Amino acid sequence: YAMHTLVEKYAVNEYALDVEHELFAEGEVAHSMYFLVQGQILYRLSAGRHNPGTDSDPKEPGGPVKNTSRPDSITWAMMEKDEATIVSSGEWLCEAALWLRWVHVGSATAKT
Repeated sequence: YAMHTLVEKYAVNEYALDVEHELFAEGEVAHSMYFLVQGQILYRLSAGRHNPGTDSDPKEPGGPVKNTSRPDSITWAMMEKDEATIVSSGEWLCEAALWLRWVHVGSATAKT
């Protein structure tokens, strides 16, 4: 019961975004991983930021933007600066926030 209460009260939050509402912006500290249940989010990697590991080793991703278990999914390390991608239902963003101190290097805005 105690674990269920902790998860329900602190670990899982539900957000409903209106179209064009920003989920997070470049430079904000990431505190959460997001699972998209319905609709689409536009993720845009900002031109002013990049993954330090990609300059020397393009195979070293800095953190997933989307579910990398799908063949058509990408990581932000593979994105061109100022490139945007659509994140759809069943995909997620910001997994890196679970494992390390993370600052968003792009923005996420609701499309639908």
